[in-house]
Amino acid sequence: MTTPKEIQEFTLFAVTLGMLASVLFGFIDALAYLVIEDPLTDLWKKYNLYSEETTPIINSGISSAIAILLAVFIERYIEANFHVYKHPFVHASGIIVGTVLLLVGYKIYNNIRQPLVYHLAGNTVLKPKA
Repeated sequence: MTTPKEIQEFTLFAVTLGMLASVLFGFIDALAYLVIEDPLTDLWKKYNLYSEETTPIINSGISSAIAILLAVFIERYIEANFHVYKHPFVHASGIIVGTVLLLVGYKIYNNIRQPLVYHLAGNTVLKPKA
């Protein structure tokens, strides 16, 4: 049974803020992984700690820790100033949306950057994508 308090907490603005915090977490997590994957993999290889099975897990854990650290500060700021609706479904879907937004942005960035790099290098014919 729904209580009056749950109805009061469930407003569009509160749900949107809850979703925003989760979207930011998903975006930061995916961005951190994207940024640290190559340098950390090189580091693990340098010290003979590289393993195809464990390196992605370690890199993902480190990027998640960075994302949690940043997202908690952002979420606390939002919660201190606004009422936020918290629900596991809102958090899970927000994380997925944030990750997808980063992937779409990264794909757009690569599609813009790749032809520009070839153009600036003096190539008039674009190299076909593999």
